[in-house]
Amino acid sequence: MIRFNNKGGIIVTSSDDDNEKTAPSDSVRMPKHYRLELPQNAEAIDVVRAVLGDRGFEHFCRGNVIKYVIRADKKNGLEDLEKAQVYLGWEIESRQRRADDLDHFFDGLGEIVKQED
Repeated sequence: MIRFNNKGGIIVTSSDDDNEKTAPSDSVRMPKHYRLELPQNAEAIDVVRAVLGDRGFEHFCRGNVIKYVIRADKKNGLEDLEKAQVYLGWEIESRQRRADDLDHFFDGLGEIVKQED
């Protein structure tokens, strides 16, 4: 589990951590509703995605695409363009996943409407 401590740092613990099971909820310093359920080997990008949500993550990716494309000729050249490509790929994947989820939602809704008829 990844949590933020009261000093702005990130705490990573396993979900089986004994302290997690026995520690009382601290609604001021570590409220349960702000805890992120991510695997222990989560990368920073996983934390960003979990904190920002789908649309926020897509905007974050687009901003990074713009940043890396603009600076490519001034700093790291091809490497920056490759980074831009990675961020663009993540945005596309996120948008496709949201579209698929919406399609599944409407398919399910259509089935409910058919059953009511």
